[in-house]
Amino acid sequence: MIDHSSTGPAAARPPLTMAQFVMLRSLGREGSWAEGDTPLWKVSRHWSHSREHSVEAMEACWDLERVGLVVSAPRTCCEAHLGAKVFTLSERGKAMLVRINGHRRAPLLAQWMHTNEILALARACVAVTAVEPAAVVQLILAQAQHESALGLGIYEERFVKLVKSARKVAAGRSVRDLSELDGALRSSTSVPPEFADSIASVLSQQPPRVTLPDQLHEATEQERALN
Repeated sequence: MIDHSSTGPAAARPPLTMAQFVMLRSLGREGSWAEGDTPLWKVSRHWSHSREHSVEAMEACWDLERVGLVVSAPRTCCEAHLGAKVFTLSERGKAMLVRINGHRRAPLLAQWMHTNEILALARACVAVTAVEPAAVVQLILAQAQHESALGLGIYEERFVKLVKSARKVAAGRSVRDLSELDGALRSSTSVPPEFADSIASVLSQQPPRVTLPDQLHEATEQERALN
């Protein structure tokens, strides 16, 4: 019987353990972790605080360092004698984290959102002048992912409701406002590039503004289903 388990470069590296996986993602979020500190996976609901988990956190970082995904350095001269290290992601670790996040990314929103819905959402974000537009989009995406994970509804249903509310505050926004929104989205590291690209493509297709009575909006298939 032929053993295919060793074929390919990725097969030579065993999969990450739960502790290694959580520490890798946590280092990407927090930036660093020092031996003796509380494990970074305290944000995970199913992990509790204990001495055992602190040891697992150190072992996970040591293992990640051995395979080149994490680098370490002593914090101070005294801490170096005590063996305390600060762990950070290496370039390889950052690259792996990018791949992991890419695989775990939610479905692209623009695949089902209609052009007028994307534009209405963009205008609504700009209309919320008290908050930075990119922050509004970030909160919207986070809430949608949270609700999807809990099984409270699919993206389509949630965003149709959002867009219906957005149209109430979307009227009268200028091209300059929408351009500023695009700039804010581009400068944000937390907004998926595909979402910013979708809004940018919509803005580039908009005709010059003219003074005409508001046109009646034709309900989308999702909106008709909700109504």
